[in-house]
Amino acid sequence: MTVTIQPRAQALVDTIRERIAEAGRMPGLVARHEAIFDIVPAMKAQIDELLADDALVADQAMQSLREAFEAFKHDHAIPRLPYSPQIDARYPYRDELSNPVYIVALRSKQAPNATADSHLAAVQRYIDPGLPDRARADAYANAMYCRTIGPADLRDAREHTLIGERGAFAARAIRAGECLGVYGGRLMSAAMFFSCVEESFVLSANSDNAVAFIDGENILAMANTSLAYDAEGAPVAQADDDGYNMEALTFDASSRCGRHFSIRAFFARREIEPGAELRWNYRYSPEIVEHVFGGARRQAQQARANEFCSG
Repeated sequence: MTVTIQPRAQALVDTIRERIAEAGRMPGLVARHEAIFDIVPAMKAQIDELLADDALVADQAMQSLREAFEAFKHDHAIPRLPYSPQIDARYPYRDELSNPVYIVALRSKQAPNATADSHLAAVQRYIDPGLPDRARADAYANAMYCRTIGPADLRDAREHTLIGERGAFAARAIRAGECLGVYGGRLMSAAMFFSCVEESFVLSANSDNAVAFIDGENILAMANTSLAYDAEGAPVAQADDDGYNMEALTFDASSRCGRHFSIRAFFARREIEPGAELRWNYRYSPEIVEHVFGGARRQAQQARANEFCSG
């Protein structure tokens, strides 16, 4: 059913559409994303100011803004590379044009000590611009592989939503404390993240005052987490520490092209047997767990509501 836009909102809706169309005509993906990053909040503020006394008209204008923004996001999306072993061979960080973003300085966030120095040294091989692609691919393939999860892989029957999804598994016995690599993928500015269509693999990569994100694409982006469940079997929080055999340590990085961001490197928390699934604590809050993993709960609630209404 087509909704008739109230005359009072029409001029504002026309402005919204034209401003977003202007952003789409900007030369270059970066410029388009920076433009929309400014335009959408500005148009929302204008709706709130000009239509504060008419909720119906304001809702219509806001819906037009949402629809135009969603269309923009899909029209100007930067594709996320699907995982394949070839991804592991590439330098782990890239920009929106798939150019490598080479790290030239890496700093530990830990207090200086022998352990922190050891961790920092272990990460260097994975971010070395001079490492041949074949050697980088071999380093990952020697330690882990990616495959589809089946029923026999579940640690808990309530993890059934993982069946058919991908996971990372140990290819050999892994020593406690061993560095397994870095979370690699496409680096994004705040503006690019604002227009991101799919956020499932996106992690914050902030460093001091620099705001950045990374959209994970390599094998460590395939590693799952463990969750705690309520009495109805719905995920409600991260599991306790026993649920993880990897830990992620964060380091501040500076690139050859002048970018500043943080990276996550993974270390074995204990000895890991060959074939074991690799998992780490995403450190999601209960609210984010509900947002990301709460689809099953919402479906069950909707089913119960439908049964009640039909009964």
